[in-house]
Amino acid sequence: MQQSRGKGINRNVAKAIEIIKPLAELGDSKAQENLKWYVEHPNQY
Repeated sequence: MQQSRGKGINRNVAKAIEIIKPLAELGDSKAQENLKWYVEHPNQY
């Protein structure tokens, strides 16, 4: 399975980040944790 560099984030992750990011910016600690996880593990989905 090949992975192209830079396009490693899959659509579901991008969508999740889109949803979580505003919550994280509002100070939701669970959202911040999730966002951090998605950023650190972009290819787990």
